[in-house]
Amino acid sequence: TNFVQDIPPWESLDPVLLQKAVSEIRMLFRSNFPDPSACTDVDARDLQLIQNDPNFVKDFVKQAYFLTSDSSPYPDSMTLYNTVLKSLQFRREYKVHDLTPRDIPTCVLDIGFCFSHGLDKYGNTIFYLIVRKNKRDAELKKASKLYSVYIMYRHALLCPDQRITCFIDSTGAGISNT
Repeated sequence: TNFVQDIPPWESLDPVLLQKAVSEIRMLFRSNFPDPSACTDVDARDLQLIQNDPNFVKDFVKQAYFLTSDSSPYPDSMTLYNTVLKSLQFRREYKVHDLTPRDIPTCVLDIGFCFSHGLDKYGNTIFYLIVRKNKRDAELKKASKLYSVYIMYRHALLCPDQRITCFIDSTGAGISNT
């Protein structure tokens, strides 16, 4: 049995509905965060991008469509807004705009449990996670997330329209690896 299904391309979304959703999200952010520099919940640079770059919002909205259930293929504006807001809060927590290779602890690289590895059959970058190499450690967990964020953000900057295929190898993994 083949468990992998083809994900519909971004173009399968109705462009009119997509544009309407992007406009509504931008309007909600403008009304809830009138002064980006005074915001403490999200990075002011992300709020500036929301106000100035509709494509920045479009990427979040496109992803949110694929996170919804089959019963409601087009989520409402508040659901989309909350999804984007949570993403922006995550970006602020991990300081995505300021992240450099020097910020990644070497312990993550030494373990080698996650790395980029070639391309899949659709030309998407493969992000490989080896679960058995992960250890239950709070500091390592934070460092691992930081490294994953760095890899994915760097990929988004270098290849903005290319997806990442995440391959999780659970062979030999147990409770001590979660």
